Amino acid sequence: MTPRLAKLAYASSQAARAAWFTAHTMVASTFVPMPARIPRGPFISVPSTAAVLRDLAGLFRRDWQNIQAGHYPLPWDLAPNPRRVVRQSRLFFADLPAVHLRRRTSDSQSVPVPDQRLPRYFRQAFHFQSDGYLSQQSAELYDTQVETLFVGGADAMRRQALPPLVSHLLGRSQPVVADVACGTGRFLRTLRQAVPQANLIAVDLSLPYLTQARRWAAGDPMVSTVQASVEALPLAGLDAITCIYLFHELPKRVRPLAAQALADALAPGGRLVFVDSIQTGDHPPYDGLLQRFSDNFHEPYHRDYCHEDLVGLFSAAGLVHRSTERAFFSKVMVFDRPGG
Repeated sequence: MTPRLAKLAYASSQAARAAWFTAHTMVASTFVPMPARIPRGPFISVPSTAAVLRDLAGLFRRDWQNIQAGHYPLPWDLAPNPRRVVRQSRLFFADLPAVHLRRRTSDSQSVPVPDQRLPRYFRQAFHFQSDGYLSQQSAELYDTQVETLFVGGADAMRRQALPPLVSHLLGRSQPVVADVACGTGRFLRTLRQAVPQANLIAVDLSLPYLTQARRWAAGDPMVSTVQASVEALPLAGLDAITCIYLFHELPKRVRPLAAQALADALAPGGRLVFVDSIQTGDHPPYDGLLQRFSDNFHEPYHRDYCHEDLVGLFSAAGLVHRSTERAFFSKVMVFDRPGG
């Protein structure tokens, strides 16, 4: 594919993606409107939809620049399977009434009775989504739900973890990289594209989500899976770790344990690339949206996370902070373990 055709294919794909998930957001808000809630604390205004979409376009420009610079290849799902896309959409809308009912009644506990060895904080319906993270149905719905929330920008935000990861692994023949809290495994395929020489370890606490991740990695002998919580991570000597969208769903008391476990799992000279929600003050126009997210979704630890000193948290665990960049609604932070 010529550079011009590649750019056209990328732009067309991302524009269609943004339009598709923006339509999902609009339809969902029309038929199952968000209940009126009184925000905790002073009300902060929110940006217009047009302003958010302009920022999304900026994310896509940055994503394309990274592809053009050779940091990673074109997305593997540039031309998604139409039948799968339509099926996921149908599942999403079929589940909306149940999500709306839980949101309206503040029911975050209607989840399958899971293995009691799972941490208590995990056994609840985050986002008021059906079954929390504890069923196969939830795993099948998750990616569409998240992309709808971020109007098609979730995968592009995740990809911003790749440039500092790829640069760190240059010249290493078979590095070992763990994706901690891998979820359904979409980012695993992106990792495999970007670092084809790496041995990848997919880690998640949810067995149904880990099962979904195994499907993405089917037949890849260089991918292994581990069911574990981040605070009890049974790994060591890793060249790099990616940890994406986890810490805002951890209680405050667990975050230092999680940060220490991630630091301990790295080999000397290893790198952690951390991607999570932006925090209050990172991009003031979005502070109102962060407030609304905490108020209208079941994210019991997000409000506190928005004020967590992440640099201090990981520095206390022995890591050195290298950089922080905003990517739409996410922040990308890079930490290194000294030595090596």
